[in-house]
Amino acid sequence: MPEANSIFVSYRRSDSNDLTGRIYDRLAAHFGPEVVFRDVQSIPFGVDFRTHLQQQIGRCQVVVAVIGTTWLTVEDAEGNRRLNNPNDWVRAELETALNRDIPLIPVLMEGVRLPSAEDLPGDLKGLAYRNKAHARTDPDFHPDMDRLIRRLEEIVGAPASPQPLVAPSTPARPGPAQRSASPISRRRAIQILGFSGGGIGAVLLGRAILQSSPDALDPAPPEENPPTPSPPRTTPPDPNPPETPATPALTAADFTPFDFEVVKVNNTGEVVSREPKQAQAFREAIGATFLDLVAVPGGTFTMGSPDSELERTSAEGPQRDVNVPAFLMGKYPVTQAQWKAVAALPKIGRDLNADLAYFKGDNLPVEQVSWDAAVEFCQRLSKQTGRAYRLPSEAEWEYACRAGTTTPFHFGETITTDLANYNGSSTYGSGPKGEFRQKTTEVGSFKIANAFGLYDMHGNVWDWCADHWHESYEGAPTDGSAWTTGGDDSLRVLRGGSW
Repeated sequence: MPEANSIFVSYRRSDSNDLTGRIYDRLAAHFGPEVVFRDVQSIPFGVDFRTHLQQQIGRCQVVVAVIGTTWLTVEDAEGNRRLNNPNDWVRAELETALNRDIPLIPVLMEGVRLPSAEDLPGDLKGLAYRNKAHARTDPDFHPDMDRLIRRLEEIVGAPASPQPLVAPSTPARPGPAQRSASPISRRRAIQILGFSGGGIGAVLLGRAILQSSPDALDPAPPEENPPTPSPPRTTPPDPNPPETPATPALTAADFTPFDFEVVKVNNTGEVVSREPKQAQAFREAIGATFLDLVAVPGGTFTMGSPDSELERTSAEGPQRDVNVPAFLMGKYPVTQAQWKAVAALPKIGRDLNADLAYFKGDNLPVEQVSWDAAVEFCQRLSKQTGRAYRLPSEAEWEYACRAGTTTPFHFGETITTDLANYNGSSTYGSGPKGEFRQKTTEVGSFKIANAFGLYDMHGNVWDWCADHWHESYEGAPTDGSAWTTGGDDSLRVLRGGSW
């Protein structure tokens, strides 16, 4: 069996943080999280990270070096290439491995070549002669990881009970992401590859939303910290809208009440209250299945997190008040049954793989979905139903997740694996360690919603949003619309998940 910290993962955060998180998740799920050391993410608080990294390099049996598009050229604040600095920690890690003759496997992102000896300084030149592995985008990611795992097993040994796919991380909190098996931020950017390729990351399609009609039901907001009501607005126009048949606007008669339970925990994760609530939902038929949409009332909320919040990053601010019109949002993450039903509808702009999820089950959430495929899903659903489905804006997503709360999670100051699906070996604040299920769970299986009646907003799977990625909320819209100007339009925002 592999020993603790046998596999050392080296990477640059600015170069390959998201992909490295996914590689780590896959390796940790197969070998066990105690076997894989992921650089700074695995360093205990309060220790000298320089000494700790050198010690871990000396103890490991193999180093996996993740190399992305800027790994070779990234510069420091003075404009000097980081690799030229002997004190650069990525350089120091790899030079230590080479000098100690520790097996070193370069793992190249899609489209990246192995650096030549002429590209590399000092003792790092030996990297140019190491046999490389790849970590391409889906559908090649998991076959690439299978090959890497087989090679690693030759070096460190096979685990007693290998586990499938990736290990979920601590779930994202409602404020604004990196991805790892340790606590993560709330906001994450993923590269989109356009219509020519698949997406990166084991991610959820997202919760398709439907703008509320002025004549539709106007449900009451939750009692705790109720948002200020605001008038509804029309859905922002789709740049390539599919033709849709005329469909009557929704009215109160189209909605059905449903009961649910809201839970609150204290800062140690102990449940301190359980409150029954009721909301209204509209059911959209899709072939042999259906999609339940919850009426979310309009209101004003404070988006982002305060500077004082635990593990808060600069991407989560500055805080600002956002006025969000009423809309309808999927009661649960999109399931595989729903995905298959929509994938069977006529094509709008791109093909959809009806059976792309890794974890199989009709009532499990669909994962492995690119942003472009998520948009196609909404467009097909729109054309079929005559209603304008789309991905939520990030502001709509956070407003819906918070549901009138201001704490890091809608449950309270922390979270437990009795409430959501994530890697329970990681904790947030004073919360307890818990179960590590190592797979997705059926939607709604925890039987607990937030105050709007939405399930699984924390953990399980990531949700796509419509927004471009921006490094902060400086200059962001305050009307609840998607931020699709400026920023990086090749990156889109993910919120709320673990897989």
